[in-house]
Amino acid sequence: MIKLDRRKFLGLATVGVGATFAARWAFRTNDRSTAIPSSIALPQEHYSSDGLLELDLEAGYRAVDLAGTNAKLMTYNGQIPGPRLEIQPGDAIRLHFTNHLPQPTNLHYHGLHVPITTVTFSTTKISA
Repeated sequence: MIKLDRRKFLGLATVGVGATFAARWAFRTNDRSTAIPSSIALPQEHYSSDGLLELDLEAGYRAVDLAGTNAKLMTYNGQIPGPRLEIQPGDAIRLHFTNHLPQPTNLHYHGLHVPITTVTFSTTKISA
């Protein structure tokens, strides 16, 4: 464990606050870095109900205009980023997954510890 005296703590706190203000200033001065292209929608939100979140989920490519350049991006349900799933502790997730990508893909959850027994997959592989 690192020993931190008052002087070191105040110095590190000052550097942290300074870096935060510098980052906020940098993002405000560059409007292009914070703008969301109009062709990209915010993720759709899905919530569990009565202990279950059931959702059809499709992985595939979608053409998106990024600052005047056409890009073909991998999406879930045509969204970038993919849909946002919210469940309560103890709820189950049932996903009906279709892969339109030319290669295998996987799913992972951010911020959740999900035992595999709570997730039910119904998968379909579509040849590209």
